[in-house]
Order: sequence, then structure tokens, then C-alpha cells
Amino acid sequence: EYESRFGFGHSSVSHLSTFAERAGVDRLLTFHHDPMHTDAELDAIRDHLLERWGVEPERCGIATEGALVEVGASA
Repeated sequence: EYESRFGFGHSSVSHLSTFAERAGVDRLLTFHHDPMHTDAELDAIRDHLLERWGVEPERCGIATEGALVEVGASA
């Protein structure tokens, strides 16, 4: 999808996985999704990201509206 949305301010899965790896990210939540995507489509994007990044599933999630996320050293 990245090519059709170039300039929207979004990143590709390959860019995101590379950035997460280089930055030493412990846990990643994706956000700002296309509202027309189904849950299955978002899960497929997450699975692709996990495959590219090469980490355990609990390290990558999909942010949802209304979710509260604690960040910081003790989170």
C-alpha cells in the first residue's frame, strides 16, 4: 500500500521494521490505520512486520481507539 499512499506521512513495513531494529525498540504499537482496513488486514500487516523485524509477537501490537498505554522505564 505504501506506493499508493506516498506523501501521506506513513511508513512502509520494511521502513518501520528497520527503524525499530536500529533504534533498539523493546515494544512497538502501530497506529494511524486506514479506517477501511478490517481487523484481518491489520493482523496481516502486523504479521508481516513481525516477520520483517524478527521478534516475538508480544513485542508488536496494533493500537486501538481508547486504549491506554503506559510508557517509560517501569512500563
